[in-house]
Amino acid sequence: MKKKQLMNALFEMLYPNQDEAKTHLLDYIELNSARENQQPWFSNTPIVAMTLYVDLFSKNIIMLKEKLEYFKFLGVNLIHLMPILKTRDEENDGGYAVVDFNDVDPKFGTKDDLLEVIRFFHKHDIRIMIDFVLNHVAKEHLWAIKAQDGDHFYQNFFMMYDDDFIPSQFDLTVPLVIPERKKTNFTHLVNLNKYIYTSFSDYQWDLNYKNPYVLIEMLKQLHQFSIWGIDMIRLDAIPFIWKTLGTTCRNLPEVHVLMRIFRAFRDLTCPHLALLGEAIVEPHEIVKYFGTDDAPECDFMYNANLMVNLWNTVATQDARLLNIDANRFELPKHGAWLNYIRCHDDIGWGFNEDALSRFGFDPFLHKQFLISFFNGSFKGSFSKGVDYQKNEKTKDARTNGMFASLIGIEDSKNQQASMLLELSMKRMRMLNAILFFYQGAPMIYAGDDIGMTNDRSYLKNELKKNDSRWIHRPFYDWKLYSEVIKNQVDTAQIFHDLKQFIHLRKLNVLLHPFVQQRAINTEHQEILLLEKKLNKKSLYGLFNVSSQVMIIDMNTLRHLHLVKIEADLIQNRMIDLEQETLTLAPYEILFIPAKTA
Repeated sequence: MKKKQLMNALFEMLYPNQDEAKTHLLDYIELNSARENQQPWFSNTPIVAMTLYVDLFSKNIIMLKEKLEYFKFLGVNLIHLMPILKTRDEENDGGYAVVDFNDVDPKFGTKDDLLEVIRFFHKHDIRIMIDFVLNHVAKEHLWAIKAQDGDHFYQNFFMMYDDDFIPSQFDLTVPLVIPERKKTNFTHLVNLNKYIYTSFSDYQWDLNYKNPYVLIEMLKQLHQFSIWGIDMIRLDAIPFIWKTLGTTCRNLPEVHVLMRIFRAFRDLTCPHLALLGEAIVEPHEIVKYFGTDDAPECDFMYNANLMVNLWNTVATQDARLLNIDANRFELPKHGAWLNYIRCHDDIGWGFNEDALSRFGFDPFLHKQFLISFFNGSFKGSFSKGVDYQKNEKTKDARTNGMFASLIGIEDSKNQQASMLLELSMKRMRMLNAILFFYQGAPMIYAGDDIGMTNDRSYLKNELKKNDSRWIHRPFYDWKLYSEVIKNQVDTAQIFHDLKQFIHLRKLNVLLHPFVQQRAINTEHQEILLLEKKLNKKSLYGLFNVSSQVMIIDMNTLRHLHLVKIEADLIQNRMIDLEQETLTLAPYEILFIPAKTA
């Protein structure tokens, strides 16, 4: 089906008999159709992304230009600028309560500054990503202001009700996003005497996508971002955007139709713009947002499942969840994961409970173990994380903290124990190696590249002290960076290891985002073995995830029908297929190139 016909059909699925709105959209597409038919940049780029807060990293947008040499030296070629659009002056959910999609928040600079920075980095082959909040706007947004002024057209941009009957029916089936903050999914607007759907907070008004003009305006905004020169858009909170009474209002079929519309619109008007979906839900639901080869949705999805599995592996020294989940989903040809170890948000302990049960673990008790391990209360833990959204009734909690603090570096420094520091560094290197080998594109969180630890200064800030996510949102330590590149601190190796992984990532086509992988069972729960294949070339990632020396039967590799094996790319270690066993030191990693029959 031709793309314009597809757009017409998809629109009809959600909005039958809305001919005026459909004509409006199709006319806009006709007027703004892409003139070039070329491969999008992300289809053949070895992406290495970094996510950062502009004000914490470089004070403002324009000063990002001064950090060019930093990005080039490390090897980053995609920069995710955390929320920079104009937000409310008061509490704003870290910038996700947007007042104006078409302007930059003054604390970062101006829209012209952003456009200048985009052009500047493009000249150096560095791409830019920003956030696009699909689910809601701030109550100070123009649409919300007009709605509050009594404009019925804009009141229909939101889900407003004259009394609390329907809201109370929604609350019967819709889980609360942040139960500590809100006891209902609605807010009573005293001035209008109406109830409005507000999933995340009273000042964030959910958009009503059952109104086709909401969708049309958001599609137009997507196109505007492409005109700015933005290369990738992070589509925030997509599972929430369609609401139906009697459901959980999560991951509904209509959401996927909307994502197909966004994708078709992108293909027609701005094919160079990559779509990254953010859906922090169950893994089997996340993968659905890629769509299929015949019905594509997002180009990239955040791989929250990998993050959880990596931290589970650190705590248990057991790679079995990683092994199983690496083979769990077959992605469509157009889709790739965006993988990360840490990000601006918390770690939610959702994992493959069926697999965990097969291993003999109780999922509830295992979650309690992980929570206690990473908040440091479990005996023998090296982690310095903190709980987030702890629920005393359910015993549920999430975890916050910088990579270096969670992995043991902060603890080893506190104890002034060089041996513990070395062990922590090995763990960190092992996780980063998996990140850069894993199918998809790796994303680094700014500060993790130089081993920055938790920042507890947020506790002195009245607006931040109740949100422990700020413990891992520090100002980038440029003094520490200077010491790192001069090898003046023990943790300098973190940065140099990353540089090596980035170099390998860009050099070896088998490590590019869209190359498929499989995990191979070695009969050792402490070993992760990943295979990448392209034509008759293969690359094997071998990871000892434990603090123990591991001895592997070489038949594990011989059974892969290798005809030639080359030196490991990490250490230049020679591997002899004729030897009986292969010994791996604690947390040792190998990237082994090979040719197959």
